[in-house]
Amino acid sequence: PLPAIEWCDVPGGSVLMEQSKKTDIIPVDAFRISKYPVTNAQYQAFIDAPDGYRDERWWNYAPHILQWHKNNPKPIASAFPGSSHPRNNITWYEAMAFCKWISTKTGLPITLPNEEQWVRAAQGD
Repeated sequence: PLPAIEWCDVPGGSVLMEQSKKTDIIPVDAFRISKYPVTNAQYQAFIDAPDGYRDERWWNYAPHILQWHKNNPKPIASAFPGSSHPRNNITWYEAMAFCKWISTKTGLPITLPNEEQWVRAAQGD
């Protein structure tokens, strides 16, 4: 079964970002973000699915990433066991593969938040 993810709507607005010793006001469109970090149980569904972690289509968006996956065919165990604990010990590549997998399963465009989205979700107005 697909892992349940609780979503939060984040309204569009702006964030103050310090870049190169200057502060810019960056506009951010409305988006949705998971209310909680991905849990061990949610990520385990990806690992266990026949079309999940082992499926090359989640890794084929760049040759070096596909090669990384071939060199690392099994994920590292979480340092903090427990199904509801946040999943750790995953790389950016693995997080992207999870997003691609769950996007296909749900039909939703699920991605990692960019820096501005992360700040907007954390701070709001």
